[in-house]
Amino acid sequence: MSVDKLTEVLMDLADGKISEQAALEHIKEATPAEISRAEQNLLDRGLSESDLQKFCKVHLKAVEDEVDELKRDLDDDHPIKTLMLEHDEILNSLKVLEEISERIEEGLSEENKERLKEAAHHLIEAEKHHKREEDTLFPRLKDKGITGPPSIMEMDHEDLSPKKKELDKLVKSPEENTKEIKKTIDYIVFHLRNHIFKENNILYPSALNELSDWDEIKKECDSIGYCCFNHGEE
Repeated sequence: MSVDKLTEVLMDLADGKISEQAALEHIKEATPAEISRAEQNLLDRGLSESDLQKFCKVHLKAVEDEVDELKRDLDDDHPIKTLMLEHDEILNSLKVLEEISERIEEGLSEENKERLKEAAHHLIEAEKHHKREEDTLFPRLKDKGITGPPSIMEMDHEDLSPKKKELDKLVKSPEENTKEIKKTIDYIVFHLRNHIFKENNILYPSALNELSDWDEIKKECDSIGYCCFNHGEE
């Protein structure tokens, strides 16, 4: 499917002209790279990150079976499986943030304040996840001549890291920062979901196809460390 055609499909979904199921059928025919370019086209046309979040959910649904199959095929201690399982946890945090963002202007219960702080903290903890990718996968892939995906993922990391730190700071006083929290959540949810989609469907399969020194990569990952939500540490 062409990027232009896919862009029009997503525009129709945004305008309510087609159902999510109808859009899903088209998205299943597209590659992850085509989906990413089509969504960028929508941003360029002026749609907001919050408007585009529905598309992230649709395209994640389109490939979830393939992602689950890839995880099942890997040993439990394989570095890529660990990264993919961490993605699952990060997506859970994004879901919490999205739910809270939709209701934040109505006021936050004490329970949701704590959920907000915990989810923001987990995003900060995910920096260890990103560092393992940057230090072990990206250089090896570039050495193999695969420069596009790791370079794009690095730029995403650089873009998202200050946003996550900003959110972690804002949620310490949620009542005073409602509008800023909502704006920051909407940005993070859209861009980080897209980032995870690209890594699961482009970067990780490329790494599995091209790299072989997984025992050494595992040792390097162990020395960098893991996220609190993987080991029950807070």
